[in-house]
Order: sequence, then structure tokens, then C-alpha cells
Amino acid sequence: MKREQGNREREREREREEKRREEKRREREEKRREEREAMADQQGQHMKNPWSCDEEEHYQKHGVEGSSSFFISPRGGLRLFTRTFLPSSPPLACIGMIHGYTADISWTFQNTAIRLAKMGFAVFGMDMEGHGQSDGLKGFLPDLDGIALDFIAFFASKKSEAPFKDLPFFLFGESLGGGICLLIHLMESAKQEAPEVESQISSRSPVDDDGDDDKDGLSSSGISIRLDGILLLSPMCKISDSMKPPWPLPQLLNLVAAFAPTWPIVVTKDHRKLSFRDPAKLEISLRNPNKYSGRPRLRTAAEMVRITEYLGRRLEDVSIPFIVFHGEKDVVTDPEVSKELFAKARSQDKTLKLYDGMWHALLAGERDEDVETIYRDIEDWLKVRIRRTEKINKGTGNNAT
Repeated sequence: MKREQGNREREREREREEKRREEKRREREEKRREEREAMADQQGQHMKNPWSCDEEEHYQKHGVEGSSSFFISPRGGLRLFTRTFLPSSPPLACIGMIHGYTADISWTFQNTAIRLAKMGFAVFGMDMEGHGQSDGLKGFLPDLDGIALDFIAFFASKKSEAPFKDLPFFLFGESLGGGICLLIHLMESAKQEAPEVESQISSRSPVDDDGDDDKDGLSSSGISIRLDGILLLSPMCKISDSMKPPWPLPQLLNLVAAFAPTWPIVVTKDHRKLSFRDPAKLEISLRNPNKYSGRPRLRTAAEMVRITEYLGRRLEDVSIPFIVFHGEKDVVTDPEVSKELFAKARSQDKTLKLYDGMWHALLAGERDEDVETIYRDIEDWLKVRIRRTEKINKGTGNNAT
């Protein structure tokens, strides 16, 4: 009895300590945010966006239509912030964008969405749980399978709208968002292989407790979206060795995370400073008021390790047309794994673009001339796949995608 009371008291003390740590972290983040805003005010810079003008003015300048809203997660009512960008003419195709860990869709990632809309694409983005302006504890990703299902539901809802239902649909993921794109593809493939299986959304991993892959367990809830291709920028199919927590923490993550899942105590290098090669663009990224700047939380770190290990075992099952863009000097996500994905994937249509000397944030952190090279590669790849999709649909007499 005394032992049980002692255990309960220790558990309560751990909870109290976690709350104290969280309060102190929030105080530090609020202080840093106030300092950044004060500095920005002194310099005459806006903190609502990375530009020197109002959002609507910026959209008009680039000839795109931008709007925002909230999407209710089917997993439990979380309000997830979304943005839609439309070209000035009827769109060629739809692109669903998924941002990386700690990022959001309203800062530099928005520049990419605007650029894609200017190319002629309808672009949809959503802040994942705990990120940007979405509900959830900042920086906390307790279930990456559930995050993937949120995106499937959101993209399916947009694809069902009249202007978009007959258009090709592509996924575009950066860093962790790239890993989630591949997870979505595997989920959708599992539904096609076993259409009679309509399993419910599960908080379990797509890996059984015994470690065996559970393909049927990847199915969501009957919500589905047909994909025509994936664009992967510096995808997190494996955490780079240089970014992994020191031993023995990876081995203890699941055990410790079960007791204190939200603790922001995982020690890693500052990935932001390792992602942006251009110092001025790094400074712009650091001014993002919605960006999570704390240490990875225990459950979040455990989930990223789990998902990347799972993806590493399933590279051979990737069958969708895809293109990977990766900087040779990326130390946040491993370019060698992108090479492995390209070599092992059974896709008949696959492309690998490696950029000498470039880092992790290819579109937000490199020199302007290098960014333009990547955008040209993106546009060329997309337009070739759209023409192929149109030929296939004409040949089969099928207008649906």
C-alpha cells in the first residue's frame, strides 16, 4: 500500500514538474516573441507575414486569389487552419501541400504556394495539429498516422468541390511533410489492395506490436483521394544521424514518452540554423511568430522515429509517380535515403534531383538564383505529368481523377 501511494505521489510530482516546465517554456517563448516584435517594429517590418505589405495586396501583386478557413479534423474536432490559393485562370491541376515539423503554411511556405498558383495550379495547405494557427499544444504531434488522415480528409473535401473534382491531384511535401506524403500514398495503396477493408481510424501505428507491417491497418475510415503524383522536398524518410538524439535516448523514447509525452526535453541540434544557407533568409524564418521554437516533445520525437523507421522498411512499396529534390549538403534529412528511395521504389515514373552544395530548406533558404532553378524543375515535372494524365484519361474515356 505504501509503495502504491509512493508511486502515485511520484507520478503527481512528475505531472506538477511537467506543468512548471511548460509554464516556464511559454514564458520564455512569449518573451522572445515580444523581443522579436519590438525589433521588427523598430525596423518597420511586419510580423503578420514575411513581406513589407498586406497579404491581400501581396496576392494581387502576384495575380493570385488567396483565402483562409478552418477544417474540422475527423479525429476529434480539432480546428485546423487552412489556406487556398487559386490562379487567375482555370487551374491545370490541384496540389495539396504539407509543411514540415515546427513550420506552418503562413510564413515562407506561403511563398511556394503563391508561386505554384502563378504556374496555374490550385493549391491547398493546412497547418497540422499543434502547428501554426491550428488547435493543439505547440510542437506536439502525438499521432502521425492521425495527422496523415487529417490531410486525406481535408484534401478529399477540396477535391470534391465542383471546380476541382475532374483535375489531377498531386501532393507536395517538405521535410516531415514529405514523409507524411509517402505515408498517405501507402494508406491509399492499402485501400486499393483491400477495398473491402474499411478499418476505423486508429491511434495505433501502421506497425503491429510484434513489429510486422500491418498494411490493412493503414486504411483510414472510407475517406479516400486518388493521387496522380508526389513532389518531395528534402523528405524525412529517415532522421539524419547528425540530428538524432544522443544515445540512449532513442531507445528510451517510447518508455519515457508514455509517462510524460509533452515534455520538451529531447536534445537535438537547432535544425533551423542547419537548414538555411542564406543568413538573411534564416533571419526571416526566425521572425515567424507562429513557429514552434522549443525542443522536440517526447511523443513527437518518438513518432518521428517510428514513422521514419516504418517508411524505411516500405520504400519498395512506393508505386506512385514521384520526384525527389534534395540538397547534397543537407544534414537535417539524409540525401542518401532519397537515393535509396529512388533505387528501391517500384514506381515506373520516378525522378531524383540532387543539388550540389544546397542545404535542407531548398525553396526558403537558398540563393534566389538556385531557388529559381528548383522552381523550373518543379514546373517542368508537373506539366509533363499533367499531359500524361490527360492522355490516359482520353484513352480510357475517363474524365475523373
